[in-house]
Amino acid sequence: MNVALLFPPTANPAPSYFGPPYGLALLGALLEQAGHRVTAYDYDRGSVGDMLADLERVVRQDEPGLVGISCLSVNRGPAELAARKLKAIAPDVPVILGGPFPTLEPELLLRRTPAELVCIGDGDETLPEVVDALESGRELARVPGLALRVGGAVRRTAERGRFTALDTLPFPKLELFPVREMIDRHLLPESREQMRRIDASGRAPFVTDALIMVMGSRGCVWECSFCPLSKWEGRTLFHSPEYIVRQIEQYKRTFDHRTFVFGDNTLTYPNRQIMEICELLIERKVDIEWICMTRADMVSREVLDTMAQAGCREISYGIESLSQTVQKAIRKKLSVKRVPPAFELTHQANISSCIMLMVGNQGETEETMRESVALASTLQPDRILINTTKVYPGTYLWDAAVKEGVIGPDYFETDPEQSPFDLAPDYTGENDAQKLRRLERLLLHRTTYISVSDGCQHSVLGCSCGAAREPRSLERLEEQFLMAAWRGEHCVLGGGDAVDHPQLLELLEFGKRRGVHHLALQTSARALTRTLRSKLAATGMVERLSVPLFAIHEAHHDGRVGRPGALRETRKGLLGWTREGGQATALGFIDRWNVSSLHRWPAWLREHGADSLLLVYGEAPSGWDRLPVADLPALREVARELPRALRAAAELELELQFTGIPECVLGFDSGAPPPFELGRPFDEVLDPRGQPIARAAQRQAAKQFAAACSDCRVRVSCEGLWTEYVERHGDAELRPPAETRRRLAVIAS
Repeated sequence: MNVALLFPPTANPAPSYFGPPYGLALLGALLEQAGHRVTAYDYDRGSVGDMLADLERVVRQDEPGLVGISCLSVNRGPAELAARKLKAIAPDVPVILGGPFPTLEPELLLRRTPAELVCIGDGDETLPEVVDALESGRELARVPGLALRVGGAVRRTAERGRFTALDTLPFPKLELFPVREMIDRHLLPESREQMRRIDASGRAPFVTDALIMVMGSRGCVWECSFCPLSKWEGRTLFHSPEYIVRQIEQYKRTFDHRTFVFGDNTLTYPNRQIMEICELLIERKVDIEWICMTRADMVSREVLDTMAQAGCREISYGIESLSQTVQKAIRKKLSVKRVPPAFELTHQANISSCIMLMVGNQGETEETMRESVALASTLQPDRILINTTKVYPGTYLWDAAVKEGVIGPDYFETDPEQSPFDLAPDYTGENDAQKLRRLERLLLHRTTYISVSDGCQHSVLGCSCGAAREPRSLERLEEQFLMAAWRGEHCVLGGGDAVDHPQLLELLEFGKRRGVHHLALQTSARALTRTLRSKLAATGMVERLSVPLFAIHEAHHDGRVGRPGALRETRKGLLGWTREGGQATALGFIDRWNVSSLHRWPAWLREHGADSLLLVYGEAPSGWDRLPVADLPALREVARELPRALRAAAELELELQFTGIPECVLGFDSGAPPPFELGRPFDEVLDPRGQPIARAAQRQAAKQFAAACSDCRVRVSCEGLWTEYVERHGDAELRPPAETRRRLAVIAS
């Protein structure tokens, strides 16, 4: 019999290519082994419309006796539409739905689609038996592991036990799909070559442009509440190391490709399994490079060293939260004490690291987020993935969300024609949407700061530090852009006036090709002529300007910069940029002479098109600029004036943040935004050699806690005060005056 297998589009396919649908490739291999003809179609990287338009060709060209549709919770809408379209154009061709979501909701899918069959559980034995039954005329009701219609009603056949003889399975037949074509389409040979120019303490970046997936296991021994495998019953099953290595060898020969990804959730469980796989790869000189996922408590020095020798280049650690309270609530059973050693050992083995974190899990509060941020600032992984917790069917979290009303009774009733992509909802059972947005701001992706200058890196053009300033070479800046593309989500180019660099446009074009994004230029804006603005816009690279300001009064600002007319030049460049649609942030440096006028800054900035203001007390986030402590106002004076600035910004819908000011100065329950640095544990500046230096560690080296900090309830996530300030003033000003608390309470309400 001819069988067509389809994988409908998902909402957000990854930009990297990890091979075709693994499960369909395995089912195709099993059907061919049984003597059937199989065609397979992966629509994941196309649109729903393209898939629906192609189905008539599929039916006409392949003449299938059965069409199988793979269905996940995130593509059930497109799967439903595919089933409806197939039955409309070929009503006599049976359709079977299979996958994780049909296993959970077989009756729902048979009610909402004209499909005849749903496979419940593994399809390794069920699908070939269905095809044999259709071919021979045997009753489908006798095939275990199905849901089907009988006399107008939906019935389930006998339950099918788990398939356990994994090594008897053929290798998934990836050749059913245009794998080589897809690999070639996604390969970035120039990026791979360029990335060889850089490393972080010996760890080289691994370009995950196109990899072939292998799976060594089924199931999971843990019960993480958010994971679709959280309710997995029975023991985890494994392919033998011999099977896995032979599969890799075959794929390497077939596709002439040597980069792989292991799809197992916890590749290093148990340790003996991965050790035997690695030893075989080394013994047979398979010569591949690969990445994987695992847990921080499932690695050791021996395991990591052996993995590195066998070609492992990056490990993603599913940490989720660095709060032990949340770890217990989500049933992950990970001791957060095991996390720092795991990252340290991974880096010592010259394997790159990726940390995977979530915001808004069960048990999440602002206090647990602060615990996560505090520990995260000590890790400095090479890559960071941060996601808001989503609710997926078949999880313990789903059960909780239903109980708490997050998931309504009509959740699955959305018409896929109106909402073709069924994105999982945020978990708002314990933190509503507003609280969740605040928690998200407490844990942000990395910003990488790159200086355009050697020598003096202050943005203050009249700096008197005495160090000469020389433009950094284009070659070195390209290498630092490569580092930012690897490690950072956001990038700031400054350390001097960024737009003054003579090869800025060439650098931006290089960054565009290498995948640098969310780029800000730190600049006085004085050199932003109409011609330069046009050229910058043409690159499509500059997301916003970051403009240092020392006052909104010319004499004060010009005196700081050391040049008459500096503020007028900045105003002109800023207005030209924002009137043409550009975004801009002001870095407002607080000093003793401008603190009383901070509440006037939001209106001035709005007049000039800026949409945000970051008030800097002491040192800027980049570390390039810092006012001497003798020029800083007393914290008590800042506490009196900042509420007025916050109110003015709120009225004008201008985002206002501050850095360098401890929360206790304003009062913890004031409703004021958290300090800018609180949610940025991963930010880093690149040194002249291009090596990443953690900003949190740099700031903490210049700060200390005062005596009054000993019993502070947020000390775990506070960096303290600038050491020079404590030495000058002590801790007499670390309590907000009553008037400050009153003003902030009004703003918060």
